[in-house]
Amino acid sequence: MKKILLLSISFFTICSLSACNVVNNSNELFDAAPDPTSTTFVSPTITPTKTIEVTEYSKNSSFTLGEFPASQLSIGDPYSPELGNLGYNVQEYHLQIEIDPAFPDQFENTALITAISDYPDLEYISFDFAGFTVHNVEVNDDDVEYLRTQYKLLIKLNKPLKKNEEFFVYVHYSGKPDDSSTPYSFIKFSQGAIFPTEDTMIVISEPDGSRKLFPCNDHPRDKAKFMVDVITPNDLIGVSNGNLYNTQTLDSGEIMYSWQSNDLMATYLLTVAIGNFSIEEYTFDNGLIVRNYVLPGTENQLDTYMPILNEAMTYFEELFGPYPFETYGHVLHHMHGITLESQATVALSSTMINENVLVHELLHMWFGNWVSLDSWGEIWRNEGFATYFAKSWLNRDNPNSYINYLEAVYLDMLNRDDLYSLGALPQNEMFGYECYVIGSVLVYKLREEMGKEVFFTGLQNYFNIYGGGTASDAEFQVVMEDACQCSLEEFFNFWLEP
Repeated sequence: MKKILLLSISFFTICSLSACNVVNNSNELFDAAPDPTSTTFVSPTITPTKTIEVTEYSKNSSFTLGEFPASQLSIGDPYSPELGNLGYNVQEYHLQIEIDPAFPDQFENTALITAISDYPDLEYISFDFAGFTVHNVEVNDDDVEYLRTQYKLLIKLNKPLKKNEEFFVYVHYSGKPDDSSTPYSFIKFSQGAIFPTEDTMIVISEPDGSRKLFPCNDHPRDKAKFMVDVITPNDLIGVSNGNLYNTQTLDSGEIMYSWQSNDLMATYLLTVAIGNFSIEEYTFDNGLIVRNYVLPGTENQLDTYMPILNEAMTYFEELFGPYPFETYGHVLHHMHGITLESQATVALSSTMINENVLVHELLHMWFGNWVSLDSWGEIWRNEGFATYFAKSWLNRDNPNSYINYLEAVYLDMLNRDDLYSLGALPQNEMFGYECYVIGSVLVYKLREEMGKEVFFTGLQNYFNIYGGGTASDAEFQVVMEDACQCSLEEFFNFWLEP
């Protein structure tokens, strides 16, 4: 591995991004401020049973909430029934994000969404979306009627769409993001766009924060390609996932940084960062160019770890198969203690620069990003595998010490009645002790059960079959059973049954 350069990226860069584990919070799902003029209805069982209230209408609209097919308001994940939508599949998001971090409530954004109808005679569509003020919505260049609830944008089409018909949705919106916390964490903080300092911004969204930045189908089941134009003051730099393919100075004096990610990506893995970045560039042994976007005062802090990460990359490619994306790197931010495995560009906290975190986030490129979860209730497969293999890497010179630790945790687990089942984690404990530590013990015990060689054959098959998409616990189990030619029903029942 060789380090190529260190330069200020004021005028030019090409990069990729990815991130780590986030804790999240948002309460009162689907609730809105009372509006005496609003129409209300109660969602079916797949969606929350709370009453949904209208918070915003398009001008001169006769569209009412009662018209909307409530069954389309959820993608069908029983763990997070308020997330995602049915009726279409997104192909690409083209976002334009304009913001000066000194004025965090003055976004000026647009979203152009390319999608394909999944229903015959599709008359209505909805997106997950919170905060901001919507100025207009167009479908195939025609204005359409819309209304909003606290977390959804509902659209009435001017004419029905046929099954498999491509269509384009344009949304212009501005103002202040939603700042409610997520229910998916014991730590209360708002996801989406976060402003750690007056001259920086970072987007961290696992699992439900992307809807607080742009209208989207906010669930891993609907992956898409992304193009992101980040417009910043001319003394700052905008970073997102994938490759930087253009920079342009606008008439306003601002600079637009245009990014493109050709790899399919779940919405929560998008990051957008703004700051006075410099770029540190390295070439790994597999030919991958790794680009780190660092803030003043953090220059060269990643240098020590790049040879280690290069070695880890080679090792994990031997275990799981080739690194799955076209880019990799890190973008630093000053949020204390929060790092996210944003796809191919890790949103890395400047307080968490260490070997464990860097290797853990690299592992998420396979576990979580390449194969994503079919349900957020299966988070152990993301965090358990990343934790197990990161800790195994750290103890590679003395593997017995980690094995002894895992055995001790296992014995402790058997004697406790205060732990949640990995298959029934409460939402506010989604990123707790169980999914990381107990999840890693599950992985260790599965390797023991199957045998090392068969275990890794199963994992490689898993990535070959489901790479680029999603998989459920049940689908994972089938792949591993096929590899070992044995039943793992009793094993997974022990670990995952409520």
